Amino acid sequence: MRIKQGSKYKEITEALGKTGGFCPCVAPYAWKDENGKDVDAWKCMCKEFIEEVEVGECRCGRFEKEREYE
Repeated sequence: MRIKQGSKYKEITEALGKTGGFCPCVAPYAWKDENGKDVDAWKCMCKEFIEEVEVGECRCGRFEKEREYE
C-alpha cells in the first residue's frame, strides 16, 4: 500500500499545530491516559490509520491509503 495526502491534508496539518500533533478529529480527553500522560496512539499519523489494512482515508482525511499496482 501507498500513503498519499488526503482530501483535507492542508486543513488538518494546520490544526495539528494547535493540538500538539494530536488528531483534531478525536476528542481531547482521549489524548491523555488516566495518569495524564500523552497517548501516542492519537498522535498523527495515528495508530488506527497505521494498522488499517483497507484502502481509504484516515479518520480526519489528512492521509489516504491506496493500492500500489505493479
